[in-house]
Amino acid sequence: MVKAPRPARRSSGDALIRYAIHGVILEVDGNLELAARDDFGQGPTLRVHAQSRPSWAADDFDPQRTIYAAAAAETDVALLDAVWSRPGTGVRLRYAEGATFWVNAAFDEIWFTYDPPLTPVDAAHFLLEPVLAFVLRRRGELVLHASAVEMGGRAVLFCGATGAGKSSAAAACVRAGAALLSDDVCAVTATTDGWRAERGTPSIRLWDAGARQFAPDLDRIPFFSPTWEKRVFRATGLGGRDADIAV
Repeated sequence: MVKAPRPARRSSGDALIRYAIHGVILEVDGNLELAARDDFGQGPTLRVHAQSRPSWAADDFDPQRTIYAAAAAETDVALLDAVWSRPGTGVRLRYAEGATFWVNAAFDEIWFTYDPPLTPVDAAHFLLEPVLAFVLRRRGELVLHASAVEMGGRAVLFCGATGAGKSSAAAACVRAGAALLSDDVCAVTATTDGWRAERGTPSIRLWDAGARQFAPDLDRIPFFSPTWEKRVFRATGLGGRDADIAV
């Protein structure tokens, strides 16, 4: 049975907001804009602290343990750098738009801060897509740069570089009767029966050129956020539905 999207909620007696996404459970302390697609689900738990820094945030970071650093000549980059702290307590990821994330060495706890004009919606995007993809890969999971739909009980993934048309392909499939699994990032889990594509973000984001194929009147389709002028489509808005976990 396919479950309909429902708002994220707090559990009884628990001050943390819990989100099931990409095969893990996020326990979020603070404001994070996300509509979860089920209550709690199954999977390992990661703690998330919104607008908060870890105790080791002020530690020196080790240039010899740099995971990634944008070249000085690059002007259009999202991620500035990802580098380990010198004591090895965790990794800092800095984004050009003004968001910073810290991940502990066990890759099961995340802190982040962001500055205006970024909003909680933007922070959720960073967390649930590039940051969580990084964390899950470090935990040994397979995470693809892909949009995914479910057809006939099987997952179909569209992989490609930025701008390749992954989201547009997924939107066309949803309009034709497929169910939406995830947009842009898809975690794939090995099971005894094969591979399972996990549910990710429950919407499809398109620039205006692609969005017009699905909504000629773009004024009716909201922007993702005040800082990012992609249009946001829910599966129901495309005449389709959200998927349960596909195998």
